[in-house]
Amino acid sequence: MLRFLSRASITLYCLSLLGCSDDSAYTATAVLSLNHADYLAPLISPPTAVKKAVQLERYAQLAKGYRVLNNALTQPNIMELECVKEALETQDLIDWLEERITVEVSPAKETLTFVVSSGTPQQAIALCDAVIDAFLDEVVSEERNEFLQTLETLRNLYQQKEDVLRIRREDLHELSRTVGSASGEDASPTQQLLLDQVTGYRQEIYRLYLEGANKAAELSFLEQEKKQNIKTGEAVKKLKRELAQNKHKIKFFRQHYIELAMQVDELGEYSADLVRQQDELVHLTQATNELGLMLERMELQARLNLRAVHIDVRPHVPGYDRDD
Repeated sequence: MLRFLSRASITLYCLSLLGCSDDSAYTATAVLSLNHADYLAPLISPPTAVKKAVQLERYAQLAKGYRVLNNALTQPNIMELECVKEALETQDLIDWLEERITVEVSPAKETLTFVVSSGTPQQAIALCDAVIDAFLDEVVSEERNEFLQTLETLRNLYQQKEDVLRIRREDLHELSRTVGSASGEDASPTQQLLLDQVTGYRQEIYRLYLEGANKAAELSFLEQEKKQNIKTGEAVKKLKRELAQNKHKIKFFRQHYIELAMQVDELGEYSADLVRQQDELVHLTQATNELGLMLERMELQARLNLRAVHIDVRPHVPGYDRDD
């Protein structure tokens, strides 16, 4: 009986060396963290804490999904591991590998902790390495490709907006030239006076638009300053008040501009169309500029080649040195 127990102990010991006794005796751990360019704000707006937490939870689910696990099993030498060969005889490898993986989410630290178990330290580390590489290939790299596709779509859209904007500007210039020609040659003294007033209102409206854009830029700069003080707060309040007054003036002058333009019989139709096209051009310019700013930020991200995550701690088993 003692001889049998001795032989059994030796057999179990040998099996453990081959990774065949307890296929979850060792656990390899790796840590991945989100990689956001917070230091580039406001050029690139960092996601909120809630968005980061949602992103981490999504990554944790995808890390144990079929695509990642199937990719992990196709990594070099994984199918040669003893534990994988044994599992292949009796189980579905995807299910088998999923049971040995735990992905822990830490929103506060913005990290994902991968824990993979196996019968030997070497096998645990090899499986963990394979899962990490598969996760980076299937999830992170694919997100990068989708980002580049979105960037290309945005480039095309911005170019289309620029082309439309250029044509609208040319049309408006031609219409303005036509109105000016008629007013100079054919207008009566009364009409000429009205036309001069119309021209003055139009120039004032344009000046107010530029002034408003400059004040909006100043306000944006002050609001993004990290160190706020009393002077900054007063300056912000002043700019906001001036912007409100500016908008009121534009509305006031535009209303009078339209009323005067409609009083000029020969140019009534042209003037109304001119006002409409000016409004359309203002909105189109604003939309194109916002699209251009978004494109600029995405171009910057593309040039920096920022990955969504990076590896903080490579797969390891506590107390085991893979170089031993």
